Amino acid sequence: TLGVEIEGRLWQRSYSPTALGPRELAITVKAVEGGRVSQHLVNHAQPGELFRVEAAFGEFQLPAAAPVLLLAAGSGITPMRSLLRDACQRPLAAPVDLFYWERSAAQLQFRDELQALAARQPNLRVHLLTTREGDAPAARIDTHDLQVAGDDTPLAQRHVLACGPDGFVAAARERLAHQVAGFQAEAFTPPAPLRDASSEGEVSLTLARSGRQLSVPRGRSLLESLEAHGIKPKHGCRMGICNTCSCDRVSGVTRHLRTGDLQSESAQPVRICVSAPTTDLTLDL
Repeated sequence: TLGVEIEGRLWQRSYSPTALGPRELAITVKAVEGGRVSQHLVNHAQPGELFRVEAAFGEFQLPAAAPVLLLAAGSGITPMRSLLRDACQRPLAAPVDLFYWERSAAQLQFRDELQALAARQPNLRVHLLTTREGDAPAARIDTHDLQVAGDDTPLAQRHVLACGPDGFVAAARERLAHQVAGFQAEAFTPPAPLRDASSEGEVSLTLARSGRQLSVPRGRSLLESLEAHGIKPKHGCRMGICNTCSCDRVSGVTRHLRTGDLQSESAQPVRICVSAPTTDLTLDL
């Protein structure tokens, strides 16, 4: 989590760091329209400006000595770059294939660096895919052939890491999560609201510390519902990774917006940015 002071106020955003040296980290920032922090970092930050950097978090890691499939779309390439730079400091013991989707070749990030890593590592192959240009645009994650020519490693033996927009990660999970040896995923956009029967209607949300009771929709993240009522809980990434927004459940059931898993254990942390209520709920807030 990067803390950036703008006009006297501290703003926090989550980025994937890449170690360039013993005391040098790189982050890659896309200037989002209307994004206060990203616009500042891209257009106004100056050498010598100070930032607050918190401890790293997340569970993304490259398995050792196992065949790996890396799936990236858009900004999802940034953690893959970091993982590969680290792994390629020594010979790769098993095949690693990176499939990286962008709309056009001009949008591909770190292309030369990735191809240089692959040139030095016989077990690393980089597949750069564009979906909106050329005579034969690349198929998307849900239909693309992930079996590499000349490699007979079964998909069932691969460990998969996927990173990209929520829709990309959801499609990768639906296609592969139950067909491979391991599946890890991180999405860099908030999950979409639920759109099925379980998302209809409203429930009562009780905030245990204040005793306040709210009526909130089933299909919307708890964080968004609280903000809609003018409540501003502590949060960070809004993507279910950093745990900044976690609070304990007192009672009730929630549904994870990405996986669909139901969670009902009392005194267990709830990541309110990626959890929606399915029953009346009490949180330690």
